[in-house]
Amino acid sequence: MSGFGYNVNGFGSFPSRGGPFELAYVVVAGGGGGSYQRPGGGAGGLLQGTVETELGVALQVTIGAGGYGANAGSDSEFSSFESIGGGPGAAGSSAPATGGSGGG
Repeated sequence: MSGFGYNVNGFGSFPSRGGPFELAYVVVAGGGGGSYQRPGGGAGGLLQGTVETELGVALQVTIGAGGYGANAGSDSEFSSFESIGGGPGAAGSSAPATGGSGGG
């Protein structure tokens, strides 16, 4: 027992399956930064699809943070799929940065 009265050891049981199954995924990267001196940053990249996997296989997940000011958004990853972070907004007459979606 824990201090709150319950100890969670899992999320239930899965039916017994003989083979692999399809897992749907959506991977969204962090958006690019902007500020009063820079127009809005670009949106983070988006990936979606399905992957075949088996029960008990660990899949790596990384959630990318949004950018701030002149910084691009961080990349997000799921298994071997990587979505690119959005570019920051441009300052003055400079060109917008590239990214999942280029900055404004």
